[in-house]
Amino acid sequence: MNRGFYCERCRKEIKYRDDLVTTTFLFQLVPYHDECYSKDIKGMRTFFVGNQPLNGLSGNIQTLIALILGIAAFFLLDENGRLTSLLAFVVLGYRLYSYFKFEKKLAP
Repeated sequence: MNRGFYCERCRKEIKYRDDLVTTTFLFQLVPYHDECYSKDIKGMRTFFVGNQPLNGLSGNIQTLIALILGIAAFFLLDENGRLTSLLAFVVLGYRLYSYFKFEKKLAP
C-alpha cells in the first residue's frame, strides 16, 4: 500500500513527480511541492537547509558533474586526494536515495 508523501511546508499530499522538489534538511531528505519550495525555501541558504533541489534538471547536472569529478579525482590524485574525492559520491548517494525513496513511487 502506497502511503504517499506530504509536503513539509503545507502538509498536503504530493501526487505527481512534476510537483515534487526534494532538498536536504539536517542531512535528511525532505519533500516539498514545487510551489511551496519556490515561495519559501528557494533562496534560503543555511548549513541545515540546502538551497538546491536534488531532483530535476539542476540536480541531475550537479550529480553528473560530481560523478565525473569524483571519478577523475579518484584516478588522478594521490592517496589523500582519493579519500577527498569520495566526498563527491555523497552527492550521488543523495540523488539516488531521493529517486528511490520519492520519485520512483510517484506518478509521472
